[in-house]
Amino acid sequence: MAAADGIVLSASRLGSVSAPASVVYLPGLLTDSTYWTPLTTHLHARLDGGIAQILYSLPRRHHDRLAPRSTLPVLVEDLDTILTLARGAVILVVHSAGSLLAGAWAQQHPRRAGTLAGLVLLNPWPDLLDLAALLDLPASDRFQGREHLLLGELTRHLYDPPSHRGMPRRSRLDTSTAGVDALAAALASYKRTPFDDEVVSVVRGLPTWVLAGGSDPIISPRRAQMLAEHLWADYDAIPGAGHSLPHVDPARAAEPIFAALEVAYRDHQHGRSPW
Repeated sequence: MAAADGIVLSASRLGSVSAPASVVYLPGLLTDSTYWTPLTTHLHARLDGGIAQILYSLPRRHHDRLAPRSTLPVLVEDLDTILTLARGAVILVVHSAGSLLAGAWAQQHPRRAGTLAGLVLLNPWPDLLDLAALLDLPASDRFQGREHLLLGELTRHLYDPPSHRGMPRRSRLDTSTAGVDALAAALASYKRTPFDDEVVSVVRGLPTWVLAGGSDPIISPRRAQMLAEHLWADYDAIPGAGHSLPHVDPARAAEPIFAALEVAYRDHQHGRSPW
């Protein structure tokens, strides 16, 4: 399907178009839709294909068009376009920095956001981290001339589980030079997307879950818990889990999604939501 600026967006659906509920997945930095494969496979098997699952990757273009397409307003409209594919009770599941994009979408489209049957935030970023400080890189070198070092460090910090086992294969991460440019443009836009009062007022009206990794090196459980309290969301932390929780431990990551589906079904029984 076409985005607002004419770029073709690609999404895949697991399950029937006529399923009573749809789970839409929004990836974090440097990953694509394949990052969700362990989780979507687990849910599909547990529910016998009874729901639809919609996955898409943040679009990438050639080097000369990449940065403009990575700015936040464009990504917000891309997400809004993808969500039009969802039918029935819609649950949005986001990982990592995807929470900032989801918040920006809720700010720009509060009415549509208010119709979500549920919101699940896995290892969410409450605000933009200073990655230059995190990686101990000079600001001038952050995206110039040290691409391989930056990507290697981002991969290690963002996606290595504490045990160093089960890490997503490199093929699941965008480690190209173009990927660095996209990351730079995205982070520059994300600086303007905290969970401000306007976003919080929308999210507080939704059934929301926050799930943290107890050993997440990027977002500490305490920071995730503070975000959950601010959003009036259910909160849990998985001991020993890192920042790749949905990929490494899909069974635990699926628990808040099951809870969201159950709430949506009960709301439907009381005539409060589609199913």
